[in-house]
This record gives sequence, structure tokens and C-alpha cells, in this order.
Amino acid sequence: MLVVLWKNILADEEQKRLFLKKAMELRNYILQEPGNRGFDILEEQDNPLEITLCEKYCDEIAIAAHSSMEYAQRYFTELTAITAEYNVKILNCVSENN
Repeated sequence: MLVVLWKNILADEEQKRLFLKKAMELRNYILQEPGNRGFDILEEQDNPLEITLCEKYCDEIAIAAHSSMEYAQRYFTELTAITAEYNVKILNCVSENN
């Protein structure tokens, strides 16, 4: 399994409200993708303006399929326009391999 962590830093509560609304809309689409294994929206305890989207996929093919979806491209553009700063990482889930 692969995990995509998309860390977002928002400037203020209004940006956070808009970001969370869009992220929840996107979540509804992503959870229906055949290769998706989960989608969580996480808030940093020490900084509530730092939101991480945690997407789980069965393999690289599923990530590529997700990335090619029109709605994924549209939401990525909309969410990054709201975000003051973001960083995306793809991680291998090693606990599933043991």
C-alpha cells in the first residue's frame, strides 16, 4: 500500500473553512475509486491551521488513475489556490509487508 500525505498550511480560519469544505467534497469522490484504501483529513494538534490529507492507495497504478481523474485535477487546483503553503509526499506502508 502507498500513502500520499498532503500537508497544507492555511493562513487563517476562513481559508481553513473553505479548504475543509473542498477537501470533504474531494473525499467523497476518492473513496469511490477502486484502488483507494482510505482518505483521512487530519488537523495538527499544535497548529489547527495545518491540515494534512492522508490518501491510501493499493499501488502506483491506483495513484496514477486517481491523478488522471478530472475531478482530482480540478480539486488540486482549487485546494492549492486556498493554501498558503503545501507539501506532498508518497510513502510506502512497510507495516503491511511484515
